[in-house]
Amino acid sequence: MSYLLLNGKIRALEPIHIGTGVSIGTFLETKDYITAKAIRGMLGNYLFNENRELFERTRISDDASPTMFFKPALPYGQRSIPNIVKWCKRCGSLILKGEDGEEKTCANCGHEGKKRSGWFEIGPEHTLPKMVESKKVHKTISTKCPINPIRHSSYLPTDDGYKSPYNVEAILPGTQFDFRMVLQDDYVDDIKNALKEAGIFYGVGGLRSKGYGSIDIEFIEEKNAGDYIESNANRDRSAIMVSNNELILRSEKGYLRYFDENLIREYISKTLSHTNMQLPIEFSVKEQRSPTPSLARGWDMKAGYKLMNLRPAIGPGSSARITANPELMAFIELFGLGEDHHIFGDTYFINEVVQ
Repeated sequence: MSYLLLNGKIRALEPIHIGTGVSIGTFLETKDYITAKAIRGMLGNYLFNENRELFERTRISDDASPTMFFKPALPYGQRSIPNIVKWCKRCGSLILKGEDGEEKTCANCGHEGKKRSGWFEIGPEHTLPKMVESKKVHKTISTKCPINPIRHSSYLPTDDGYKSPYNVEAILPGTQFDFRMVLQDDYVDDIKNALKEAGIFYGVGGLRSKGYGSIDIEFIEEKNAGDYIESNANRDRSAIMVSNNELILRSEKGYLRYFDENLIREYISKTLSHTNMQLPIEFSVKEQRSPTPSLARGWDMKAGYKLMNLRPAIGPGSSARITANPELMAFIELFGLGEDHHIFGDTYFINEVVQ
């Protein structure tokens, strides 16, 4: 059984609301991107209702032995900015490291550097860009009035059980996102058709019955997983490893908020075994700088899409300087890292820049 990397582009046809699990009074905020879990939920919901045979065959609800690996849909062409490097506070230029490993001041204006958050476009050949500007996602806020089911109109303040209006933040229609997923090649055509229909008729995220969440998915490229790994064999062995979404590392001591080299090796070994691939596990962490803490949120469909669990995680942009065989880096980019790596733990590698 072989795997394919499926690349494409998502375009929002309606406002998109990806809930964070936290409301501020009557304000419902949205994430700035479409989570991998939301894409999996959209496809799973569609298959369960419209194509039960494919739902069962792909085992899309099986977290223990997944056949599909979903990636977060970040703004098109973007990746999370690594927090282990710094850019000039004034002009945004990359602060380079010298041969001694020490960071220098800005070569353009002499200012010190600072960490950046958000997303950026990776330079050619997997290198850091010389300058960085965070990608902004445009949003809107709409006020919604709950409808009284008895008379099909808005609640009045005098009504028993009065429900106040609420405010929904959403990503604007027309926004474009990356689409990436890895799946077994024997049902790629069926899944592509299902994704197209699910995006339009079922939608992604919350408030779908209120005119939110409809998306169009354009498929651009398919690449065999083995070919992808081989094409990345000439990368530098020293690189920066960056998490693109929440990455969950759990040891016998509990959930970790740092990159543990031995635990990462264990996860890689399990994923290699699961995918029937063989690669030498040459991996070491050279340096990490305070990975950003986060929480991996889980919703339960049977409980009415309620937030059911929170797991401590390493947040997007968290990064470490590592040494690994290039093929292993490509493998991790395909299949993710950590617990529930089919919906969390999307990771990429970028070449270090030395002055």
